[in-house]
Amino acid sequence: MRMRLASGGFPIAPGATLTLSPGGDHLMLTGLKRPLKSGEHIAATLRFARAGSVKVDFQVQSGPGVAPGSMAGMKMN
Repeated sequence: MRMRLASGGFPIAPGATLTLSPGGDHLMLTGLKRPLKSGEHIAATLRFARAGSVKVDFQVQSGPGVAPGSMAGMKMN
């Protein structure tokens, strides 16, 4: 599997919804100082072209079929 950087972001039409999911469109956190633990909360800011910055809170969850460290060999295009 290869990951591709969405350099232009994810286009979302006015009134539309973008669903992020494993195996589909998703966010990847890089440059972390430590491993994330299931249940903890991560504060982030999403930046939108027209809506500006929106602060969000992500709750870390373990996912089916994704073992810790399994993404280490992934190649980013």
